[in-house]
This record gives sequence, structure tokens and C-alpha cells, in this order.
Amino acid sequence: MVCKAIGYTFGYFIIYPKKDENLPIVKDVVNWFQLWYNINVRVVCSDSEMDYIKTKRWLNCKGIDFERCALDIYEQNGIAETVKKTIIIKVRVIRFLRRFFHMFWREIIKVAVYLYNRTLRQSLDWKTLYKVFQEHVMSVQRVTGPRKPIFYHFKVYVCEVYVFIKSKDDLDKFGRFQKLALRVYIGYLVGYKSTNIYRV
Repeated sequence: MVCKAIGYTFGYFIIYPKKDENLPIVKDVVNWFQLWYNINVRVVCSDSEMDYIKTKRWLNCKGIDFERCALDIYEQNGIAETVKKTIIIKVRVIRFLRRFFHMFWREIIKVAVYLYNRTLRQSLDWKTLYKVFQEHVMSVQRVTGPRKPIFYHFKVYVCEVYVFIKSKDDLDKFGRFQKLALRVYIGYLVGYKSTNIYRV
């Protein structure tokens, strides 16, 4: 999903785009914007994937305009097509340079979107999309103060990660007499959940 105003991108995955699950996804996205950011969606632009009677009827009841555009046509849906192309290139580069498995494609896309939103833009006076979007959200919510993205938590993607075993409920928790037992799990960084929470 791409905000046409500034280009801020949200990762939302649809595995099997069917007519029956189309409307619940649209409801989820619209309600998510309202609850998390207090933003009312005004216009939804999509190709034939969302062009269904039930979906358009629900959008109409919510006061949201639906605009249909042709598939993969830059002139009608330029910013979304550009962002999609950029994200896909980032995903390919990350996957092949780090020699990562294709089965983790969702995690790679999430990281690519995460990095895309935190990259400086000359068109935004060298601000990030994240900062511009958060400034807009803060103005809507009437919150003051700086809102800059944090970069110190960035690590090399798919680097080795050591997770300490310290939970009492863990089956592999080393006992009193197991001095040579493993104290860590060895994994790989596959994504960011927050500034201090990583997906391994």
C-alpha cells in the first residue's frame, strides 16, 4: 500500500487474492489506519483486484471514493508502480547478495519496505518518508515534538545472531550439572519488529 501524497509505503500481504477475502482485507486496512494513526481514508485506487460490488458498496457507505486504474500502467498509478519496482529490486539484491532462502520472501519484503521508508529523499528536503508521515500523523493527533527515525539498531541483514537461553520454561535450559551445555541459539537476522526487537 502506498500513500499517494508522500509515497510512504506499508507492507500488506495477500497470499490468495480471492473475491471472498477481498472485502475483509479492505476493512482491516481502513480500520487499521483509523485506529493506529487517526487517519480517515478518502480515496482507494486499485486495479481489477478490488473492483467488486461488495467492496465498492462498503467503501461508498464509509464515504471513500474508489478509483480504478489499468494494470501496470505508470501514467495512471505512477507512484505505486515506481515504489513497487524499487521494492522488488531491493528484495532481489538483498536475497541474492545474502544468499537467502526464497521461503523467507515476506521477511525480505518487510525489511525492504522498512529501509525504503527510512531512506533520505532529496524531493523532501533530505527528510525520510517516515519522518514526513509521522509529522503529519502528529499534526492530526495534535502532538508536538521531533519525530526522527532511529538508525542505531540497524544491523547487517542475515547476519548471525546469538539468542541467550535464560527462560526457566525453555526445554533446553541448562541444568546445574550441565556445564558444557549450549548457552545460546544461533540464528539469523531476518527482520525488525521495533528498535530493540529483532526477528530471528
